[in-house]
Amino acid sequence: MPRLGIYLTMPQVRTLKQISTQTGLAVSELIRRSLDDWLEKYEEKERRKTGENSTHPITSISEMKPPQAKMV
Repeated sequence: MPRLGIYLTMPQVRTLKQISTQTGLAVSELIRRSLDDWLEKYEEKERRKTGENSTHPITSISEMKPPQAKMV
């Protein structure tokens, strides 16, 4: 499994540690599960946008387009 470095806010870390204590799951496992859920929702949203009915999961993070920043 590849290793990635990410930055989280302190509130995110505190909440993840609380959930980890409550569930007995490692913080890294919670993050992986959360990311899996988000990717599934993202893929479904993209399929709806393109009218695609079949499942074509993203196979690498490099296939994803980064979100566009809004200029204020």
